Amino acid sequence: MHSGVQVAVISGRRSAAVTARMRELKIRHAVLGCADKVAALAGITQRLGIEPAACACLVDDTVDLPLMSKVGFAGAVADAHPLVLRAAHWVSGATGGHGAVRELTDEILRARHAV
Repeated sequence: MHSGVQVAVISGRRSAAVTARMRELKIRHAVLGCADKVAALAGITQRLGIEPAACACLVDDTVDLPLMSKVGFAGAVADAHPLVLRAAHWVSGATGGHGAVRELTDEILRARHAV
């Protein structure tokens, strides 16, 4: 079990640029070209010894709705699909690709230290 925050990326897209970026950021848990994000989440959480309910996600499209229902905290980027925005526990002020991930990580770190 890990006591720190673990970062994972589960994406339906697969590209050399994304793969390089994951390597650059040292993100060890990356599932790219993924057709079943819920199964990918289950695999990652099993390896880490945590429950999906202990996880957060940040998403943008309706294909992510099943994933959102499995995690304990579902976030959406400001320009997400309207259905995703309604299903989210939290919505970033920033649009996708413009600081939304940073906003979410700041929120998580603030919450972890606000005990």
